[in-house]
Amino acid sequence: MSNCRVFVLVLLAALNNHSFCLDWNDSPQDNDVLSVCVGDDVTFPWDFQTAAYEDVKDVKWEYETNSTSKLIAFYSSGTFETSEMYAQRVSCESNGSLSMTDVTMKDSGMYTISVETQNQNGVGRYQRSVALRVEDGMLAEDRKVHVRQEGGADWDNTTNTFTLTLSCGTFRFTDQQPWLQVQWTV
Repeated sequence: MSNCRVFVLVLLAALNNHSFCLDWNDSPQDNDVLSVCVGDDVTFPWDFQTAAYEDVKDVKWEYETNSTSKLIAFYSSGTFETSEMYAQRVSCESNGSLSMTDVTMKDSGMYTISVETQNQNGVGRYQRSVALRVEDGMLAEDRKVHVRQEGGADWDNTTNTFTLTLSCGTFRFTDQQPWLQVQWTV
């Protein structure tokens, strides 16, 4: 009879013992790649949820490239703080998601979120990373395409269209200008 009592006590203790239950809500998988263009804003959608009995102690967001790691921001004791380098460009959008404005080529690299939680059984640690690939498709020197019309428009009776020549802003090409085609309707 005492073996049964011990078994029931062990079973009750196991059922009462809560494990760590952080859940990543539709966030990118570890080592996914996010692609954006220069000048865009990007959100790292690391939204997470903890169990009712689990408290978030610390959250840390970091950037790494070429074996260099930089702290972007952290959350601790109910306070969100950014490092000085990211202070004007980074904000916390939700429970874990981080947004960065005006992305540059230098922002390409690996971004990581580290979450530390605590419950009555101890500390849980979770981490996710994504690579950010920043592309500069237009390669415009000031990130703007300046367009102006060269001459007048020519009417084509067979296609019932106007044709005109446009010249575009300063690009960082050494040997030729890029080819652009523009269509619009009136």
